[in-house]
Amino acid sequence: MDRKKKDGMKLRRLVALPVIAMLVVTGCSGPTDTGETNTEPLALSAVNATDPTTHAPGGELRLAVDEIGSFNPMSEQSSAELARLQQAFLPTFFRYDERGVATPNPDFLVSATETSTNPTKVTLALNPKAVWGDGKQITAADMIATWTACNGRSTGFRCAADLRFRDIQAVTQGANESTVELTFNRAYPQWRGIFDRVSVLRAESVSTAEIFNTRWTSVPKQWTSGPFTTVSANSKAFVASPNKDWWGTPSTLGRFTIKAVPRENQVKAFLDAQIDAVDIAGSKDFYDAVRARKGIEVRTAGSPMTRQLVFNTSSVGPVGDPVVRQAIANALDRSGIGTKALPGVGFTAAPLGNRIYLPGQEGYADNIATQEFARDQAKARKLLDSAGWRGSDEDGRSQDGRRLEVRLARIQGLAMSENEAQAITDQLRQVGVTVITEDVTLADFDNGSVLAGGDFDMIVVGIQGGHEPLATLDARFGAGAEQNWARFENPEVDARIKRIETEADPAQRAVLANELDQLLSTHMPTVPLYQLPQQVAVGVQLTDYGAPGLSSTAWERVGYARGE
Repeated sequence: MDRKKKDGMKLRRLVALPVIAMLVVTGCSGPTDTGETNTEPLALSAVNATDPTTHAPGGELRLAVDEIGSFNPMSEQSSAELARLQQAFLPTFFRYDERGVATPNPDFLVSATETSTNPTKVTLALNPKAVWGDGKQITAADMIATWTACNGRSTGFRCAADLRFRDIQAVTQGANESTVELTFNRAYPQWRGIFDRVSVLRAESVSTAEIFNTRWTSVPKQWTSGPFTTVSANSKAFVASPNKDWWGTPSTLGRFTIKAVPRENQVKAFLDAQIDAVDIAGSKDFYDAVRARKGIEVRTAGSPMTRQLVFNTSSVGPVGDPVVRQAIANALDRSGIGTKALPGVGFTAAPLGNRIYLPGQEGYADNIATQEFARDQAKARKLLDSAGWRGSDEDGRSQDGRRLEVRLARIQGLAMSENEAQAITDQLRQVGVTVITEDVTLADFDNGSVLAGGDFDMIVVGIQGGHEPLATLDARFGAGAEQNWARFENPEVDARIKRIETEADPAQRAVLANELDQLLSTHMPTVPLYQLPQQVAVGVQLTDYGAPGLSSTAWERVGYARGE
């Protein structure tokens, strides 16, 4: 299977994630003729950051994952959710601020220097103080072994599909054992993102396929490195204590625990004081339940997931015309759509102005507003008139005896999708566009057949953002790409994507990416709607944890504020 197909399968799974958990009821409030009902964006992060010297010593942090699977963060049986928590006791090369900007984590990485741009070459200077749980130094040999296991050339290693070590051509030791030289297959400006899931594992823990695949049912202390280290580990729970030999800022926590709790039981576990934080997943029932308890707050920030309207540009219907697509974009109150999609959880959406970057992320620009595609019903009507669709708002529009009707696919039984569809239907009716909603099953959406089949004029999907948003441009907008659900093809777009892929300067990459986004708006294959919220319920005294947005969790800083 080629790379585009693998990426397509991956993203089809991702787009289903936000709607599966969000079973909510419909909301209210009508739009005005121009502008959005709200323009205030979500917070970039909400973690109650404090000075660790103000923490009460001791206490336990208990977090839940759906299942533990393998403790090997590179294994196909592990999850990104677990891998994120494992950064408390495994090396992490980079940390991200709330704008998604990466800097070397000095506890493990003294520096990361790009020495060549095409192909990309990088020199990593490891912190010589960084050691494994038995005191052995972390060296280039560990990095070489980690890469070798999942570089696509070794047989028998069952690696996670979203690892990108195969994009590295070679890993070698540099001037000394604390220096690592990386050579990539091509120009690879987004190379830092390769280390998001895993940075380096101990060589002996991944030295053979048998160890890699079967020995990570536990986590021996000598395989750990970080502010915490293993006390016990099995398929039900991982328990860690502060690492007494940790060379970084010491944690004030007395214990750190990861529990396996099925997702549908996590809110109950939180309310029963069995875990200390829970994602409420956009559920009004969950939101009401946790808000009713004293000493609990819901920390809300922007998540890496956005919702975007996809047009089938190959449709023989009206949306095959880019002018009609532009008119629809101008007619939509994107804030109103998002707010009605998730009612009753303290969320008011803001319009998303970019297909590529997340609000607040370095590089983000509101290109929709700049190009005047923000909500303006009068402009929408003029565009429809110019496209030959005439009539009234009340009676609808027609052309050559054909009514202006567009088919909007919605996922049956999933309230967020149904609420979005209702809001879009109501808003487009105000400019004379009739929306025919057609239900698709969750099973058909989840297996990709709906998006792959293209039997729709419009559909709202979730787009997973992240620290390296430019890495998926070709997969999303390139001609013939499987994730290009709009079936939009344009040589100028393809050429711009290729230029971005080889541009080494971050500032220039951002300029080029925003130019690409603006070019896409002139053709309007998709409309960015809104950013989904990240909402995590916690005890009010828990510090430096909650809804991090794009920022990293500094596990050594997590603790509990002193009681008054």
